[in-house]
Amino acid sequence: MNDRNTRRHQMFVRVRDFGNTHESSFPPTSLTSQVFTQLANVVEQLDTYAAHQVSSSGVVKRGTLTRAEARRALRLDLEVISKTAQIIGIEVPGIQTQFLLPQQENDEALLNTARSFAENAVPLSGSFVTHELPENFLDVLNEDIEEFAEAVARQATGRGQRSAALAGIDETIEEGMTIVKKLDRLIKNKFAENPTALAEWITVSHLERDPRRSPSPPPSTGAGTNPPPTP
Repeated sequence: MNDRNTRRHQMFVRVRDFGNTHESSFPPTSLTSQVFTQLANVVEQLDTYAAHQVSSSGVVKRGTLTRAEARRALRLDLEVISKTAQIIGIEVPGIQTQFLLPQQENDEALLNTARSFAENAVPLSGSFVTHELPENFLDVLNEDIEEFAEAVARQATGRGQRSAALAGIDETIEEGMTIVKKLDRLIKNKFAENPTALAEWITVSHLERDPRRSPSPPPSTGAGTNPPPTP
């Protein structure tokens, strides 16, 4: 939740608590009581969305670390296989072209290349083992492919959940602002002859404005620059 939405969330909590404090002034069947209940639901929804945001952000952060580790392991597998294929290709021309490292530095290209290596290496596994790769090098490669693909998927899921939480927060904030606007008129009508309650309402429903950004300073003309001479 960004600073702007956090300030609104805090204001909703204050307004909800105001309603609880003055509950006796509003019968349960009154419109004002019903609107306060709506605001309490908004606060509860925001708390839930905020928890989901924090949780999914943690998933994304952990996924970033896991993804980086899995990427490094898979990249190392491919480099070893590619370099070994170059040596095998001295005696078996053309083998090298089946084991070229990806030119694009992105995860999709890495996965596609790794799966191609795993498929192309099956009929040549004996040659790779003869060139001192472990007998289980293909099993290791396939395991690293699976781990990397899962890491990518988990991080994508976390990002999706975080985006959904942020969208839910924005939508619920707008709903809450509409409710508070309605309450503002109801409370001012109800407590028109109660200055103490009105002053309390104004305090709890006050919302700080977003801070203004300081204007950027004009670009410097450079120290020691002399003005042009006057003709």
